[in-house]
Amino acid sequence: MKHLLKLIQSENYVYWTRRRDGSDVLRDIFWTHHDSIKLLNMFHFVLICDNTYKTDKYRLPLLEIFGVTSTGLTFSVAFAYFEQERQENFIWAFEKVRDLFVSKNLIPKVIVTDRVLAMMNAIHIVFPTSINLLCPLYIEKKIGTKCKQYITNDRQYEVMDLWKKIVYSTSVEEFDHHLQHFELVCADIITFVDYVKDSWFKPYKERFVVAWTNRVMHFGNTTTNRIESAHWRLKYMLQINNGDLCKSWDAVNMMLKNQMCIIKSSFQKTISIVDNVYTSPFYQRLHHFVSRTCLKNIDEQLKRVKMVGIDKIKCGCSIRTTHGLPCACELAYLQISATLIPLDTIHIFWRKLNMEHELEHEESLSQYDFLEELEAMKAYMKTQDIAGQIIFKAKVRELVFSHTTLKRPPHDKVKINGAIKNNKKRK
Repeated sequence: MKHLLKLIQSENYVYWTRRRDGSDVLRDIFWTHHDSIKLLNMFHFVLICDNTYKTDKYRLPLLEIFGVTSTGLTFSVAFAYFEQERQENFIWAFEKVRDLFVSKNLIPKVIVTDRVLAMMNAIHIVFPTSINLLCPLYIEKKIGTKCKQYITNDRQYEVMDLWKKIVYSTSVEEFDHHLQHFELVCADIITFVDYVKDSWFKPYKERFVVAWTNRVMHFGNTTTNRIESAHWRLKYMLQINNGDLCKSWDAVNMMLKNQMCIIKSSFQKTISIVDNVYTSPFYQRLHHFVSRTCLKNIDEQLKRVKMVGIDKIKCGCSIRTTHGLPCACELAYLQISATLIPLDTIHIFWRKLNMEHELEHEESLSQYDFLEELEAMKAYMKTQDIAGQIIFKAKVRELVFSHTTLKRPPHDKVKINGAIKNNKKRK
């Protein structure tokens, strides 16, 4: 454990740990990189969270938190190993994420997860104003499993097709229509219908049905697919899943370094290169100021102009709400008036193209704030008896001189909530 914490500190990471009560055995560990903190404060709008398993010999569940850049790339915000997947563990981790923001105003607008109740409850407590979307693909797998239990093979495709139509309804009226059709088709399997309605639509439809998620600015991130891909990359780098925590950390560190190189390169390409597709004067004011992903989204809306025109009803204008970009009817108005696309019609998210982007309220991290806390620490020391002073000093030394820590990893494999396949020999 001493070696792990020394590695974490030497590679410019920030970390927190918790111990089991009355012992030096590690309970939870949370860490993040300085570059991740920069990106988090730049792209704080959407976070994607999920747990992965079997990354170390202790079988500790690993919480991975990711964000998305203006160039459409995924970056690691933070990682946390938990002893248990309980609400208070998630609260502890999300509180650490909250402490990484340079301003109280910079909180995630949207957090995408699977339906993990302990995680969802923790998000509601730590980020009460954030919108917690649920991955529709995760829910579809759950529905598919139930569908196989209740419905014969020849009807399963039809039922799952109806499910998708409900989920991807773009209006409440369309949602109600498809749901009624679903109930009619499945009238003879009322148990399945009740499961779908009571377990998913009634409590969560606002979190995954398009008719409601289109009202949220999520920049196109409504699934946990990105994080599943990151899980795969991490496990590929690990090669084996029975290594110690240092081995796991090495893989995470390598993955993060690769991420940062790719992200920086994507920023540089956007600033220096203009794709032939976007050389039209209509995009002139956006060149070198917005990401390629942004231009691609606008181009898709531009292709709809012939069909939509200036009709807002036909347009739907959802991309203005979900992505902060001009929709087809807005672009039609600009074309009619022979106006180039103004830069100020593009959400600030798409205009951040530099790792050194000036953060809001950086003065909140000034030396004066830190001096105030140092004075508070001195005052606190004076209120403690000799035993309290020894404990407080030991905690400070543990933070500053991490290589001297007495913390130890768990002795045994821990029990987790994630499903573990039985290792049965095939005949």
